[in-house]
Amino acid sequence: MTDQQDIQPFAQKWLTLWPEQNILINFVPSAKQPIVLAWLCLLFELQDCVFALEHEPVREQKSLWWSQELHSMQKQVAHHPLTQALQHLSVSFGELAQPVLHLAQQTPIRASNTPDLFLRLQPLSNSIAQLEQQLFGGQFSTHQAITTQLVLMRLPQGMHAFDQAMIPMHLLARHQSLEQINNEHALMRDWLAEIAAMIPAQHSGNGFREAQTRFSKRRIRQLQSQKSPHIQFGHSWDAWRSMRLHPFV
Repeated sequence: MTDQQDIQPFAQKWLTLWPEQNILINFVPSAKQPIVLAWLCLLFELQDCVFALEHEPVREQKSLWWSQELHSMQKQVAHHPLTQALQHLSVSFGELAQPVLHLAQQTPIRASNTPDLFLRLQPLSNSIAQLEQQLFGGQFSTHQAITTQLVLMRLPQGMHAFDQAMIPMHLLARHQSLEQINNEHALMRDWLAEIAAMIPAQHSGNGFREAQTRFSKRRIRQLQSQKSPHIQFGHSWDAWRSMRLHPFV
């Protein structure tokens, strides 16, 4: 297993953008904390590669490299600090490679509506759910819960990016027809409402995914209020409750 210092630059980058993950780590059993941190960082790095890289040749090459790394993990010959930190586990990380490559080729995704977008992201979300079940136990998470987090990772900065934060065409058309396209908050408010509606009423999976789903709901409310995502007391409740309901195996 790689030295934890090797993954700190990645952890610092993503924990700055998603500070609530700092809270979750504190409620995770100490033996699982390095695994949770490395998995979080790997998940964010893959999301960034697949959805946030505008130039197609760069996105193609980087996604190909990551897919090779994911396959290399199962042979325990990976090179990246994050993949090295996880490759000692008996987990089928290679299952992520094909969905990563496929979606990187589809980006920017122009879905007709929100269910269509979630359907397109389902293969990646299902692969993530499979790995999280192997990592943390529990039940197989619903793809909607994971897709919600993937979509939220593009907000708010993705609103001005080449993919317009994956906002479906029906919302863009609605705001253009109402001449509201310059009202960024109105557009994002409607988009957040549709994302929130896709979150399953009953959470499933494991403590890690339970916490992420609760965090996603809280982040949606913060963004709807035009506030920058920040730590609240409720995040501690979310993390504690998730770990209590679904202890790691």
